[in-house]
Amino acid sequence: MSDAKFNNIQNIADLRRHIARLERRSSREQKALNRHFNEFWKPWQSVSGTISSIWAMTSSVRGSIMWWLAKPLLGKVMKFFGKK
Repeated sequence: MSDAKFNNIQNIADLRRHIARLERRSSREQKALNRHFNEFWKPWQSVSGTISSIWAMTSSVRGSIMWWLAKPLLGKVMKFFGKK
C-alpha cells in the first residue's frame, strides 16, 4: 500500500476518533446545561404551582367580592330598565 493511501486511511480514522470525542463532549455539555437549567427552574416551578393553587383556592372569595362590588351597579341597571 502506498504511503498516500495509508495516510488517507489514517486521517479518516483520526477524523472518526475526533468526531466521537466531540460527540461525547457535547453530550457532557448538554447534560451540564440541563442540570443548570433544572437547578434554575425547580424553585420557580414550585412558586408558580403555589401561586396557581392559591388562586384556585380563593376563587369563591373572589366571586363573593365581585358580587359585592357588582350588586349595587346591577340594582341601578335593573331600576333603569324598570325591574326590581
